[in-house]
Amino acid sequence: MVFLGYYPNGRHYLVKGWLQVTDKIDYLDALERFGDRPNVIVRRACYPDVPSVERTWKRTGIREEVVRRCGSETPAFMTTLHVNGLTLVQNPEDDHEVDNWKCQRILLCQTSQLERCVSSGMCLREDEFPAMRNYVVAREGHWHDVGRQLLEWSAVAPASLQPVPLRTPYGQHKRPMLTTCRRAEIVETLEGP
Repeated sequence: MVFLGYYPNGRHYLVKGWLQVTDKIDYLDALERFGDRPNVIVRRACYPDVPSVERTWKRTGIREEVVRRCGSETPAFMTTLHVNGLTLVQNPEDDHEVDNWKCQRILLCQTSQLERCVSSGMCLREDEFPAMRNYVVAREGHWHDVGRQLLEWSAVAPASLQPVPLRTPYGQHKRPMLTTCRRAEIVETLEGP
């Protein structure tokens, strides 16, 4: 798996790192096994001990609709997950937006799904959360963070992926599959000779 960051100003992708996947687990298991890691984006709610963190919004149109329907208060269905008697909230160290954390990053919802949830005043997919295995575990020693090297994807991508655009006409990002050979080419480029 290669992690890319998209920068809309220059309309280009930068490589952030890579890893070889050894397992995909659910977020409750990730919280139990790797709870000290900032990329485990859920935490058990500890009211009132943990002050809430003010979050920005990714989609201003959704925020406006939430304010119209709910007032200035962000509805709890967007900021909490309820599963197996637990209430989970966003990791305070995670800086993603309020409408990005649960909806896109955990439940993998598109904007149209989020709009349906806002209209109904509840999360329509939360029941699916316990079965989702979205947390990726790296194989020991088979991961690398390239830091702030600002490596362009076009400089790292294997020749077979060079002509493949990563952005769709609808502004979404494609996720091309990496074969073992393609991954090896990318890793070799990132790690150097």
